Amino acid sequence: MVLGDLAANEIEIGPDLRASIQLVYVNYLECEPELWKRYMQALLPRMDDSVFYLTREDTIEEPLRFDQFSELLRSLAQEWIETHATLRDTLRRTPATAAVKTLTLFVKRIVSTYNPQPINGQVRTYSAPIRKQKHRGETVEIGFKSRRPVRSVCVMNGPVKAAVIEERPGYIKVTEDTPLLKAEKHPFLSVTIYDCFSRSVLLEQLQQAPSFDILLSRILNLQLEIGPPETSGQHRGIKKLPLGRCWQIRRDNQRVGCVWDFPGVFAFLEWQPSEQEKPNQHFSACCYCSPESPMAERLLKCFNASNSSWELCSTLMKQGFQLTPAAYRSF
Repeated sequence: MVLGDLAANEIEIGPDLRASIQLVYVNYLECEPELWKRYMQALLPRMDDSVFYLTREDTIEEPLRFDQFSELLRSLAQEWIETHATLRDTLRRTPATAAVKTLTLFVKRIVSTYNPQPINGQVRTYSAPIRKQKHRGETVEIGFKSRRPVRSVCVMNGPVKAAVIEERPGYIKVTEDTPLLKAEKHPFLSVTIYDCFSRSVLLEQLQQAPSFDILLSRILNLQLEIGPPETSGQHRGIKKLPLGRCWQIRRDNQRVGCVWDFPGVFAFLEWQPSEQEKPNQHFSACCYCSPESPMAERLLKCFNASNSSWELCSTLMKQGFQLTPAAYRSF
């Protein structure tokens, strides 16, 4: 028996395997076509990489739907197993389950080795350090190595990561724990929504907001928080996480930022530090004021001068800021 003889529709996919395929699909949607093709060519050198995208008349490459992507993985798994003779011969001893096991191993290989690098080895970043003028004429450094080329924020429902939003064309992806529930194309945003209780209000704003800045403003009006993006030193995954405690920062009854007692960076709504920025091991914060404002300068000084979340909160209150606990809420 040849493994490839089993028709794709005869393979019964269990929930664990389906979840793994969905994880691969999420990576596929987030990856640039050229990078994904190069990565898959490394697994299957003889593969026609054009099969991963639909090309319209204007040569724009569109990603496959999830069902199309799953079907393609099934066929590619058969090609992949043929390049591993020992493993192929072992699977042939149990022909009834050979196709499922082949697909499972192929998907696990993709998940375990997927680590895309920037095309041509280049990481696009702004020059650093970032500088600004104080009102007394002094020049001070904001201690970030570089800025992200694309704005990226976490939408926080108190201490829970509700969504991740990037200002680049992509998809609105909705997840619940591991499974991918839906993915819709968006003209200027790439979004992953994790929290089921925040999902409906976020989807409404994502579909109506005409710009990234207006979207952030409307999210804050919902009494959700805007948090700093994930960095390379933080846990990353598609599960929503209750990460720690959260406090709104206010000055004269005006909401000027938010702080969390879990590791992260200091960020602004206008721009965020790059992924290479080393996170603070005790707390993270986001400033809702302009980076050029005196308020932002005071917040950043408090952040840099503190060695624990307790010390940061204490320093902020000594500087005249009010801290209000922000709890998780359902809509």
